[in-house]
Amino acid sequence: MSLFKNLFGNLYNQENSENNAKPKPDGKSFDELFESYAGLSFEKQMNLLDVIGEDHTWWLDVDKGVLSFNENLDCRAQIIGTLSYNDNSWLWGWSNTKSELPEHVLQHAKQLKKWGEKNAIYELTDERLTVEANFEHKVGVLACGYLDTSAYYTMDNGGNGVIVATLQSDALPKINIENLLPILRFSELLSAVEIHNHKEAFKNYAMSRQLKVDVTADTIRASLGDKAVIAKFDSSDRLIALEGKI
Repeated sequence: MSLFKNLFGNLYNQENSENNAKPKPDGKSFDELFESYAGLSFEKQMNLLDVIGEDHTWWLDVDKGVLSFNENLDCRAQIIGTLSYNDNSWLWGWSNTKSELPEHVLQHAKQLKKWGEKNAIYELTDERLTVEANFEHKVGVLACGYLDTSAYYTMDNGGNGVIVATLQSDALPKINIENLLPILRFSELLSAVEIHNHKEAFKNYAMSRQLKVDVTADTIRASLGDKAVIAKFDSSDRLIALEGKI
């Protein structure tokens, strides 16, 4: 479980910040955008875990833009930003001038900034933010989903915080849209992540996997040919049952 927290965080039971979220022109807050990508990013993180294992080592070569695991897996890495434990502050890679990061490892961070500017998402545009616990994982999920990377990873920064990077590697498994088994692990995501609208998150997950999605008042059927996963929800759109014909 400790590695799972490192790969995806433990965002459950955190103080609900929904009341403090600033409305966006498109009607989606930062947290809602995070939930849009949570399902697919969760699956990518599990793929990464399957490859590197729980007892893994890592080494970051910033100049080359390469993050290596276990001395046998090299991933192209982009530095997204850093979280400081000292004051719970988040600093975007593009604003971290003191570290003199190479321009070529900041492209993903700058793409997120551009997206934030276009959609008035201040969390993606403010140079430095005072954040709640596990903000770094929410950013990782957004980056992994929006930029369609293989995964993301958080690295210890000398015990004072963490560095967040997106990863890209042909050696990491790609999402197999014909295999619906991972979707049945959606409830595991809910046990680790505070998702406000289970129904919307599940729908976004299924659609991101290019599945046919049929929605009723209390059910979503995600299908591919004669294979299907059926999710049932209560009146508050909380998941109550998940079954598959796969």
